[in-house]
Amino acid sequence: MIIKEDAYYGREDLTDFIVPDGTTKIGIRAFAGCKNLKNVVIPTSVTAIGSHAFVECVSLETVTIPLGVSKIGAYTFFGCESLMSIKLPASIIEIGRNAFASCTSLQEIIIPDNVTKISEGAFSHCLSLENINLPHNITDIEAHAFYVCVSIKSISLSHRIKNIETKAFAGCINLESADTSGDKRLIKIASDAFPRHTKGSLTIKTLLEKLLPAPEGDFDILSIGDGCVITKYTGMSKDVLIPDAINGRPVVEIGAGAFEVTPTFKGINKDGVIVYVPDGYIGNHKLESITMPSGIVKIGENAFMQCEKLAYVNLPNSLAEISGAAFSNCKSLIKIVIPRNVKSVCENAFNGCDNLVLADIFAARDSIAVANNAFPKQMKINFINKTG
Repeated sequence: MIIKEDAYYGREDLTDFIVPDGTTKIGIRAFAGCKNLKNVVIPTSVTAIGSHAFVECVSLETVTIPLGVSKIGAYTFFGCESLMSIKLPASIIEIGRNAFASCTSLQEIIIPDNVTKISEGAFSHCLSLENINLPHNITDIEAHAFYVCVSIKSISLSHRIKNIETKAFAGCINLESADTSGDKRLIKIASDAFPRHTKGSLTIKTLLEKLLPAPEGDFDILSIGDGCVITKYTGMSKDVLIPDAINGRPVVEIGAGAFEVTPTFKGINKDGVIVYVPDGYIGNHKLESITMPSGIVKIGENAFMQCEKLAYVNLPNSLAEISGAAFSNCKSLIKIVIPRNVKSVCENAFNGCDNLVLADIFAARDSIAVANNAFPKQMKINFINKTG
């Protein structure tokens, strides 16, 4: 007996489902899009679960995979946003492409010993995933396998690991260490496999880069009281640590458009018609990380607008205001941490940050004013301090 392909596709009346004893297979897309389905019980007679079987079951909280199932197919649990944990049986030998991708509540998964590779995108965008137990038989981690798993802090890799593909751990911005006892001469690691702001070859002992303050001469400033406002950054570094003081004056504000990047165009004559084509940039289009000193209280309008490569921003606890469009169109930002003293995040502050998926706000809800359109609609906002 099998549950046929598309058998319950899109059924909104299903909340709990017990697969009948004697069933041997759950077909492709069998429960796909059952948005109210919370619990599924699968009997030990089931040995095969088709691809996309539970895709976008956004309310699914619990499911038990029985011993005997050997494969989690492609997209099987993709987009199951409420699934917090799942135990895979020892019989599993393969986890398919994007099998658990976008399970944004998934916190922990134990991968059975017989699995030898983590397929492409298998756990990508699992924003809450903190604990991963990778078995000693893992030899390959494919592209985007743990892409944008922003809660992972460390990973232990098997001594048998041979291949870590492009962006396997990219966007794991809290990853502090990735260690293996394997021979680094035998391991192939894509240059962009790990976040750029953890470095090391392999063992991988990833150490956060130690930056020196940018030269004071790279900044134009305007005096304000005893401090100064940065009106323009003129350097071209990829990683910028703003100094505590410039010309002896503490930096208290990043002014409007200080780091803004503006594409330039030139006109060419084509068949008697002037056509404008890209010609370069005004501003530091290479900027990838910015670290601000304690003392800065305001980030002005458009301050980092169009910094499309900016992926890491460290905001100081002294910060009180993020002005309108301050980080607009920073398309490489994935996560932002808003410190506790911020009182306002203004309109369009992060508008156009298409890859921004998570904001941790350490201010209490009733102590901060966040404009309705301050963040992209698709992202998750966590208020860490929920009381005033």
